[in-house]
Amino acid sequence: MKPLLLYLFETLCCSGMFLLLYRLLVVGRVNFTAARCYLVITMWLSVVIPALELPLYPAETLYLTVPLIEADTTQNVAATAAEVVATEEVGLKLPTTEEAMRLFY
Repeated sequence: MKPLLLYLFETLCCSGMFLLLYRLLVVGRVNFTAARCYLVITMWLSVVIPALELPLYPAETLYLTVPLIEADTTQNVAATAAEVVATEEVGLKLPTTEEAMRLFY
């Protein structure tokens, strides 16, 4: 439950925003009955909305530590031309420029 002064302040702010909307959007544009209904509904909403417990602040951020995985520097990662040709024999075929252009355009 909120402290009473905070609740009253939020109710006052909510009523002020509804009154501002009333002055900007309703006065002189709708008939008397619709304006009266707006005032009654917003009066009740300005009492109910501050009573709701709505989380307005972002949730707490959790920071997780992730262990580092170090690369094995003893392996040679450079590929020779023979190894690249061997990958084509396995079935990895890169498209030519013309084929790639047909795929995208």
